[in-house]
Amino acid sequence: MRERDVRNGTAQLMSGNLLGMIPFLPQFSPARMGRFFLTRRGIHKLPNVVIPGRGPMALIDVAAALATSVVTWKDFDWLRAVWPGPIVVKGVLTSDDARRSIDAARQA
Repeated sequence: MRERDVRNGTAQLMSGNLLGMIPFLPQFSPARMGRFFLTRRGIHKLPNVVIPGRGPMALIDVAAALATSVVTWKDFDWLRAVWPGPIVVKGVLTSDDARRSIDAARQA
């Protein structure tokens, strides 16, 4: 739970309660949204995530990219090669994966 989200009304916006959302409606007016996009020249781009041939990834594309991304053991090997420190592996579901992650983490 992030305290700033509670202070900023995230709980009310995400609750599904229409009465709780009423105080936030002016923030979503067409004029305000249009001014937001005009002053920022469109959708925000992420300068640290560069797609070859297309440039920085648009913020709106992040959810789709994460949904289609897959991490493999080959990625783990690359991470071990570039990072000498400890690695925490999440989402291990089988004993084979547990053994493999321990073996891969020890290879330095």
